[in-house]
Amino acid sequence: MRNITILTESDYENIEHWAALRYSISQIALMLNIDIAELGMAMQNPSSEFARRYNSGKLKSSIKRREKLMEMAENGSIWAMQTLDGYEQNQREDELMP
Repeated sequence: MRNITILTESDYENIEHWAALRYSISQIALMLNIDIAELGMAMQNPSSEFARRYNSGKLKSSIKRREKLMEMAENGSIWAMQTLDGYEQNQREDELMP
């Protein structure tokens, strides 16, 4: 088993890519040959490099999906418009948080 402290930049790029493809932390642990508990602990620290890269990958994927949803709404999809309305409401609520 590898230790999380010896991950390379290439490993972190893979983590971002795999997270964007919605692989779970346990699946990524298997691919990197790292103990799942070690990655779980890293995820509990939002400033850890693993957590930052994993969350960045997930966000990049979400951005692409949201862009497609915007296109669908612009082309008249009622479902897409309603979904975006929900996201907009969440955004407004989030902006009000201290």
